[in-house]
Amino acid sequence: MKTTETDNQNGSTEQRSKQQALLDEWGVTEQELKEWEQDEVNGREAAYAERCDEELCRKLIGKFARESAKRTSGDTGEIRDRYETIVLEFLAVRYTQPDRKGYSLSTALRSKYETDEALQKFLPEFDNWIGEYVSDCIREHNFEFTPLYQQTVPAHIWTLCDHCVSKVLLTALALEYVADREGLMQFLSEVFKHWRILFAQYSPWRVRLLAQQITGTSNEVAAAMVSIGAAPGNSQSLGDRVRQYRSRDQRAALGAVTKPR
Repeated sequence: MKTTETDNQNGSTEQRSKQQALLDEWGVTEQELKEWEQDEVNGREAAYAERCDEELCRKLIGKFARESAKRTSGDTGEIRDRYETIVLEFLAVRYTQPDRKGYSLSTALRSKYETDEALQKFLPEFDNWIGEYVSDCIREHNFEFTPLYQQTVPAHIWTLCDHCVSKVLLTALALEYVADREGLMQFLSEVFKHWRILFAQYSPWRVRLLAQQITGTSNEVAAAMVSIGAAPGNSQSLGDRVRQYRSRDQRAALGAVTKPR
């Protein structure tokens, strides 16, 4: 514990020395320095939030919700809520590997959408699976969904590729299947294709996400990415890319946040 406290004290002293040198050399006021530091924090948080929005398929949800509402005369907000629920439930970490690491249904289904051929085979099967669930609900006279998803579903547990599926996901899929089956399947197809790009090994999206998430210098962040398998070990320019991503994404995200509407 003493070693940790000493290290923290040394780090704080070094940081204060650097700040004082900046103040002395460039005539920067402490208030200006605090504002710059806060801008960096705000920019990093905004850039990280943008990467998370990409994973949550915000743009696809808005696009397909509007299109479905036009076809069905449904409420755009309600459709968007159900699409968001579907995405969130696919991404929720509900399962555990033998090494006790958690994973999501989107991860469990990765092989089903890794290629166009695999996805083309899987989507009709998934379509039939949702249809069978809807039919099962009707047979048991339990097709009475509520806004809080408190409905009674068929007695047996529904699984997808040997993974139990939550009642919330089943409900959202069933409602959209009944209201706009074609729109739902088109939406799912685009979501899976989008995740295929994002979750690919060494994807730029993951590098950009971790660039904002991991603290440290650009080279330290690059080394951390290599250590967790997010980037190849022979990537000589990774530190430079991290630096560019941090600067560019933070400026763009902060500008989007502060832009007058």
